[in-house]
Amino acid sequence: LVSSQQIEEIAFGLEDSGFPFLWVTRPNMMYGQSPNFSIHFLERVKERAYFVDWAPQLDVLAHTSVGGFLTHCGWNSTLESISLGIPIIPYPVLMDQVTNAKFVVDIWKIGIRIKSQIDMLKKNKLEINDMKYALKVLFHEEEGRQIRKRAENLRDAARKAIQVGGTSHDDIEKFIQVVRST
Repeated sequence: LVSSQQIEEIAFGLEDSGFPFLWVTRPNMMYGQSPNFSIHFLERVKERAYFVDWAPQLDVLAHTSVGGFLTHCGWNSTLESISLGIPIIPYPVLMDQVTNAKFVVDIWKIGIRIKSQIDMLKKNKLEINDMKYALKVLFHEEEGRQIRKRAENLRDAARKAIQVGGTSHDDIEKFIQVVRST
């Protein structure tokens, strides 16, 4: 769960960036309540923003217009993004999300850090300029191009692994044979 201040900072960062966005705002995502965006904010971003309370995440991530994914870095969201080659802007909140975000940014190098995750967790705060910076790097700088390329390469490796003859496919087949033989 995030605070209303964090939601506001994300909103203003997205607004200030000038990029179009889809924002899935689940009920109860903010300490027991749904975000309540100001009418002024909604008016300012109405030509390039779409707000929903649910969306089929895989379908959204698979759409050709999606260029990045701001996510808490839960394992399912991380794997879905990887499997579709979508760069990640991690915003971990708790537990394994911090570790997943570290892998996304520091190990796999398929994401751009908003700011120090440790600072974010300590202060429970995201700065507006941090969001704007992450989007600028991801979409306009060489570092972002490299991140997108690595995300595509990781997607291709994941797809190859599940094809007939791929490592994941073969391991599942071996597992099924073991189960059937017992």
